[in-house]
Amino acid sequence: MRHAVVLTGLLCLAAAPAPAQTARDEEKTILDLIERNNGELTRALVLPSSQVTPSKIWIHIRSPEQRDEASEISDLLQDGVRLGRVTRSVDLRPVQEVGFGPDAAQVRYFKEEDRATANEIARRLTDAGIATTSENFVEAFKGASYIDVGHIEIWLPETAN
Repeated sequence: MRHAVVLTGLLCLAAAPAPAQTARDEEKTILDLIERNNGELTRALVLPSSQVTPSKIWIHIRSPEQRDEASEISDLLQDGVRLGRVTRSVDLRPVQEVGFGPDAAQVRYFKEEDRATANEIARRLTDAGIATTSENFVEAFKGASYIDVGHIEIWLPETAN
């Protein structure tokens, strides 16, 4: 008998454990097999960067005085967003100066597929002390065909005078 472990669509087969093996030993055998083949699995799971669409990041500021802060955010994200073992590249779009926005910094995303990326961006901004940031799923636009997966917006609040 063979035991199979399915990893994100890939099938790994391990030789059947000897009858005397415990469930814990069996699990270790499977994990050892996965570890040995880790390089092959990683290569199979990661698309070449030319085939991965980068996240488009739009930074919204309320006043020209926030351009330095927007620049800090751009610098922080320019190398991409790490999600586990994969780094998603980013396309930093021109800073948008708007006269309205939230009372606290937000990372807004519009497609469920972008939740992890938005969470990681919010965490990085908070950790860097740039802004206490929360992620915010914009439900009203989830079905909008003109907003692609990967569209993420960072909204900065009005600065205190």
